Amino acid sequence: MKYNLSFDTADLTFVTTASNSYINFVEPFITFCKESNPCCKIEIWVDNPNKVSFDITDVKIHQLPDNYNVATYRYIAEPTFDTKYTYITDIDIMHTEFVQPFHLWHMNSTDLPFSNVRRDDKGRTDRMSGLHFVKTSEWYTATKQTRKNIEPTGQDEQMLLEIASSLFDINAISSGLANRPVHGIHCSTEGKPRDPYAKLGWEITSQKVAYFKNVILKHGVFNEYFKTKVCIPLLGKKFIDKMNKHEI
Repeated sequence: MKYNLSFDTADLTFVTTASNSYINFVEPFITFCKESNPCCKIEIWVDNPNKVSFDITDVKIHQLPDNYNVATYRYIAEPTFDTKYTYITDIDIMHTEFVQPFHLWHMNSTDLPFSNVRRDDKGRTDRMSGLHFVKTSEWYTATKQTRKNIEPTGQDEQMLLEIASSLFDINAISSGLANRPVHGIHCSTEGKPRDPYAKLGWEITSQKVAYFKNVILKHGVFNEYFKTKVCIPLLGKKFIDKMNKHEI
């Protein structure tokens, strides 16, 4: 199979899940996706849809089933938007760049209908990265039965590897996270923005921070949780205070 390396952001659907305090990431996630990939579609499964409401034609909020772990369900769920490509990602990644170019190139080089890597944790390679880009029709058609029958609990990235390796020869994909682009800032509330890349950090660059800052200046801090857990640690309290006072 060969991929056309030209792209249109209208051909892309972002898929993710959120529960508990991570509901606070829904609005910023949508905003950063739309800012960086303007014509994209977005589907999010949440534990309480009543807490989030978006009257946007290309954003859908779904009910997360009770019998699925919030992390594993993103690999079970099937998007309802009919786009060429789907990007399964984390709710706490604030996307700052185009997603498609790298993954179209990567699929072209591996001849697989998805783009991902295998994690390598001291020789243990039984997990994939949690960021999974797929050719929508081919991936979801091929995995339909497997996704329906697979055990929905347990480690999400291990489950994803089980799905992929049961249908495709994944020897073509590399091991280790060095070849996995995040396409944004991974705002894990368990880490600190300035942690080294090898630790539980935010995988930031100066360019990503500049992009993040511009979006915050345009849209605000979204909610108190996001301001405290993400904006202040990343941009500094002084910057946020000056922004709120309209001094920036």
